[in-house]
Amino acid sequence: MQADDEEGARARAAALLSAGRLGEARRAASAALTGGGPDAGMYLVLARAHAGEDDDDRAEQAYRAGLDAFPDDLDLLVGYAELCLNSDPFDQPARHRRGPELVGRLRAPAPGSPQVGAAKDAAGTPGPRPQGWAAAREQRYLARHALAGADARTAATLARARADAQPYDGRLAVRAETLGALARPGYAALRPLVRAPLVSLLVLAVAAASSHVAEPAFGLPGWASTVSLLCLLPHLTLHQVLRRARRRAEGRELPATPPAVSAYPPLPPVPPVSGREKAVAGAAAAIVVAAAAGAGAWSYVQYRDYPRYVASAPATFRGMERADGAFEDHLGSFVSAGADGGAFAPFHYAYARPGGDALPVVVIGALGDNHDVSPEAVEGFRRDLETSGATIVADWSAEAGPHGGWMRCVAYESAATEVTGDPEVTCGWADKGSGGSVTFGEDGMDHDAAAGLARSLRHAVVHRVHDAPAAGTGTTA
Repeated sequence: MQADDEEGARARAAALLSAGRLGEARRAASAALTGGGPDAGMYLVLARAHAGEDDDDRAEQAYRAGLDAFPDDLDLLVGYAELCLNSDPFDQPARHRRGPELVGRLRAPAPGSPQVGAAKDAAGTPGPRPQGWAAAREQRYLARHALAGADARTAATLARARADAQPYDGRLAVRAETLGALARPGYAALRPLVRAPLVSLLVLAVAAASSHVAEPAFGLPGWASTVSLLCLLPHLTLHQVLRRARRRAEGRELPATPPAVSAYPPLPPVPPVSGREKAVAGAAAAIVVAAAAGAGAWSYVQYRDYPRYVASAPATFRGMERADGAFEDHLGSFVSAGADGGAFAPFHYAYARPGGDALPVVVIGALGDNHDVSPEAVEGFRRDLETSGATIVADWSAEAGPHGGWMRCVAYESAATEVTGDPEVTCGWADKGSGGSVTFGEDGMDHDAAAGLARSLRHAVVHRVHDAPAAGTGTTA
């Protein structure tokens, strides 16, 4: 009975290692060695458990203790040689030098010895389960392999039956939990990502690239490119589903005694990363990087670009005539005094009714590279008028007109109001190629009419280069 108990303890320790339960496998192997005496298979389980926990010093102690008791054990020699050869030659030079010596001892093994057979029976395992990215890749591969031959519900049922029959097999447990999650109706959209990972990766890359390029192509706002993040939601959801499935598999309850060896064929090994996978991943990354760089360059060109205007005032405007030369010369000297130089071309015109006593309609502005303009450019009129001593009556935003940009109007009382009896109105505009203002007497106009007059005069004076009329000609209705 005691021999059966010791054999069961050894089998359980090996099965725990195979299931990825490194701590439990280590404790079970130590207990088996303490209670049952030296055993090559248990030394191998103990050493591999320590190595899987990144404790190479204790792993080496277990290998050396095992080889002291079983100097010709093939599995112990192979495991110890791998540990030494994979060690850092600078950090552990002595351990690394022992690797070739162990390889030499492997050249003349005793494959028929009972120790080798006992080791293969007790610790015949590929070692600790993969972790991190490798574990996620194995999980996706096993799920994809199962979904290739059956629908999701059938694949999940078969995987669960096999995992229950072999509870100590960690790969089967992970596969069963994964397929069970993917078989749920709410996760139907995630299954294509598992079945065709390369296609889904390319689709994600193209969607992200399209959202970046659409911003400058269609004049979308800067935040529009963040729509590509929505394409990541299915992939992020799948990542969470797979991670929770692995955790459930790792936390499963194991029976006290491992079942007999199953007649099921082993699961397929995970192939190494293929050249096709590397090429697709590289292409996807190149698509996204190229699109982001191209969209950034395109957006910068658009940002630095500005419309080219010329100023050409008509002879009359809404029945009013352009002011005489003396008034325009006086207005020009006023504009020049307030100009700050640079690459802007100022302009100024005034219109008045013949023989009328109303205030003239004055338009003042400048043309040039104004690509840094923002809505705040038209918000300063009220502050400037208040600073000059005017009394603000009202201010309102208005449509800017065909040339775009922004416009804001301010009605105010000044010294001229005492003569005409009507408040004055100044409507200022700004866009990427021009800025200016139109000032006139309100004369009972409502807000829409006042803004409409300013828009009309702006459009009558400021013209794009390709459709500007001959200077000094034309009449604006």
